[in-house]
Amino acid sequence: MFRVESVPQKEYNIRVSFSFYGGFDMEYVSTSEIALIWDVSRRRVTTLCREGRVEGAVFAANTWLVPKDAKKPEDPRRVRKMGQDK
Repeated sequence: MFRVESVPQKEYNIRVSFSFYGGFDMEYVSTSEIALIWDVSRRRVTTLCREGRVEGAVFAANTWLVPKDAKKPEDPRRVRKMGQDK
C-alpha cells in the first residue's frame, strides 16, 4: 500500500487556503493518486466522491479533488453480520 509521501507531486495538485472559513490550508490530490494510496480503482474513488462518502472532496474542472489526508470510507458490501461465516 502506498503512503501519502510516496505519491509523486503532480503539477495539478493544488493547495487551497480557506481564509474566509477560519484560515486552514488543505492539499488536494486527483482521483488517480488517491486510488493508489487507497489501493482501489480510480472509478471506485469517483463513485465514492459522487455519493458524498469522501469528506472534503470537491468537484472542480470536471474532476474530483480529494484532500490528501482523507480517510478511505468503509465498504458496506464487505461487512459480515455477526455469526455469519464464509
